[in-house]
Amino acid sequence: TRWVAEHGEPIRTGDVRGDPRYLEADPAIRSELAVPLKIGERVIGALNVESFVADAFNEHDQRLLTTVANVAAVSIHNAQLLQETNLSRDRLAELSRRLVEAHEQESRAIGRELHDQIGQMLTALKLTLEIALHLPPPLAAPKIAQAQDLVSELLGRVSALSLRLRPPMLDDLGLVPAL
Repeated sequence: TRWVAEHGEPIRTGDVRGDPRYLEADPAIRSELAVPLKIGERVIGALNVESFVADAFNEHDQRLLTTVANVAAVSIHNAQLLQETNLSRDRLAELSRRLVEAHEQESRAIGRELHDQIGQMLTALKLTLEIALHLPPPLAAPKIAQAQDLVSELLGRVSALSLRLRPPMLDDLGLVPAL
């Protein structure tokens, strides 16, 4: 069986006692038929039958066992593919879950930033402009300058927030490398 698995060729031995490939000779065993289990050209194992009778197996038996081995190899291969598919599906589900979690965390962070920083700055800008409206022009000028500084800072923060929402690296490299 080991020789068949290593060489990918069938063996039909009428008397195992005289065959040097038969290493573990059970004194009761007389004949053996072994065929490889193959997926394409790759040997994944061997199917073996033994008999207490000498010359128990013929060409027809070998063809039949080869057919059984081929069906078994296809079944084993399909089971392996199904297992790989299930593992890939599970990994994809886990990655999707993590992606949704990351998106939710980022949304919460952006929401906090909008509320805490930009919202407060807009409120300060509104109050500054309202105060400037009620001041005489010479006293309003510093308040208007202060309002302009707030607008510049707001523009910078909104720009930074926009970059966080859609980093240029995403457009340059694509999703997977950017992650």
